[in-house]
Amino acid sequence: MGKSALIARFLLEHTRLPTEARLPFAYLDFDRPSLNISEPGTLLLEMLRQIDLQFAAESHFRGLLEVFEKHMTAAPEGTKVDPEQVWATIADLARLTDAWLGPRPYVIVLDTFEEVQFRGESRAYPFWEMLVRLQHARPFLRAVVSGRAPVTSLVLGGKPPVQMELGALDHDAAVAFAKSQGVGDGELAASLVSQVGGVPLSIKLAAAVVRREGANADGRVKELSGKSAFWFSTTDEVIQGQLYSRILGHLHDPVLERLAHPGLVLRRVTPPVILEVLNEPCGLGLQSLQEAVSLFDKLKRETALLAIDSADGSLMHRQDLRRTMLKLLVEKSPAQTRKIHRRAIEYYNLQTGWRAKAEWAYHRLQLDEHPDEADLRHPEIRANLQASLVELPAPSQHWLASLGFQVSEEILASAGEEVRERGLAARVEEVLPYGSYAVEQSARDLLVADSLNHASPLFRSAARVSAQLQQKTEPLSHVDRGLLFATREGKGDLVLGLLRERARLLRRGAEGLSEALSKLGDYARRFDDLPALLQHRLQTLELDAMTQRQSDAHLVAEIGSLLGRLTLVQLWGLFPLFENTFGQLDSPARQTVRQLMIHTESPFLKAAVEPAQYAARALIDKAEATELVQGLCAVWPYRVLDVQPPYSRESYAA
Repeated sequence: MGKSALIARFLLEHTRLPTEARLPFAYLDFDRPSLNISEPGTLLLEMLRQIDLQFAAESHFRGLLEVFEKHMTAAPEGTKVDPEQVWATIADLARLTDAWLGPRPYVIVLDTFEEVQFRGESRAYPFWEMLVRLQHARPFLRAVVSGRAPVTSLVLGGKPPVQMELGALDHDAAVAFAKSQGVGDGELAASLVSQVGGVPLSIKLAAAVVRREGANADGRVKELSGKSAFWFSTTDEVIQGQLYSRILGHLHDPVLERLAHPGLVLRRVTPPVILEVLNEPCGLGLQSLQEAVSLFDKLKRETALLAIDSADGSLMHRQDLRRTMLKLLVEKSPAQTRKIHRRAIEYYNLQTGWRAKAEWAYHRLQLDEHPDEADLRHPEIRANLQASLVELPAPSQHWLASLGFQVSEEILASAGEEVRERGLAARVEEVLPYGSYAVEQSARDLLVADSLNHASPLFRSAARVSAQLQQKTEPLSHVDRGLLFATREGKGDLVLGLLRERARLLRRGAEGLSEALSKLGDYARRFDDLPALLQHRLQTLELDAMTQRQSDAHLVAEIGSLLGRLTLVQLWGLFPLFENTFGQLDSPARQTVRQLMIHTESPFLKAAVEPAQYAARALIDKAEATELVQGLCAVWPYRVLDVQPPYSRESYAA
């Protein structure tokens, strides 16, 4: 819709004003890989550079910029600048803008915000906290967030965002846009606009058809039901579907046409995919990979339909077309489409890497099949699926909503109460690692838990948030209420989760720990739940040490065996339990922990928690890990177990 162009015009007009009337601003475009929303220091540095450029002649902000640049460059490679330095610099920025610029608005624009949302809006919480502090110090702060979906997590000055949705272009703008798409003169452009309306996608498609076929004598697209007085009920989607079908029908190669329709239900097209996935369902008759390469090269030239992914050279349906046109492709050839999805599942199941796993999961979800939840915890797979969520059938979106994926209000409204509650619980889990501001926001979302009168995962979420906020009595109160309903209704999975929280809350030797561990052990064995079993054994070992009981050699051996089955993320979630137990483990068990911590894909190396990164790097060269592990446990920032690692955007680049 031209969101970025509109914002850029607004900002550029202000740069042309006299200095005394100029609005200071920061333009942060998240299409730039150097900007990482989960690391506020990188964004603050960009803000300081821009405001210094805007008032370069006066040099009001030069000194602050130079000091902060030194702090950023002094930080060891792969680590972030000290958060306290970020907060101090924010305070200095507010002071200088007041002193030199007076009470004029300071505008911060976040453009292409869908890039953040694709990877999870929860990663924005550290930056939201920075904006909240800046807004508190300087109430003239104004934020503009531009993207394809509403922002749900930002609250400034106690107020949620005001949503401003861009609609169709007015007549003059639509005519100008049609001319920019290669339509010859103004009369022809005006005729097209009167036929298809002011939605840019409709104009773009109509222009593509006219360039291929020409127009009628009256300057209109041939044989198109448009927005004339007679066709007053025709929707933009119907118009776009007709235009798109016309483009598909004029690929000037029957094999290419069969490949494109319905082959473009695939998100990515490569020569091997053409040969192994699309060849039989689309009737391409290919005999070799070389023939597939030749067809791929022809398809690459259809720039009206496809774009090249610079990451791996694959072809992708243009994003401005895909969401509108996918439904058309599916409805015209449902049997073919299902066959393509099934062959894609078989193909990607044999490939390696997270991209292949994401495609495998996507096509299973298109058939309303559920992938393994563990696969969807991978940060890049999760972000990849979030970007295509609206393409999936409603039942798959309901299931993903229960795992914390962000779905539209319309889809969520059609889901049941259980799905909505599981979705809220999963979203709370996702934001837990992102600082106090994120946790406080979650606490407000979970006020509904106080009035629940049935078994729900929200009791556990409320207990975890209360514990992270270091409230004294509320966590156990939420756990006890949750156990009452979950036990009564026979929801064993909820009971197990709550028993784990109870044992963790009583860990420091509070009365009732022994009984809590006994119940936890019973449920952990019943469900054969590895993290629960290991938590029970480690806390039992810790309790033995606290009560000065002799350590059970069998217990130590069993812990070693369980550690051998643990995944990287599961170790991260249970890590605080090693504070008083790591030294009691035998040498092979300690070595297992060390190897998991220094694995190339380990959260301890990739997560945005610098003490963890430091400890893991030190462990690479130090076989004896006890002192480092205990030191890291002592400064561990989370008060609950199983907190998901707070990955930065660059954590998984390949």
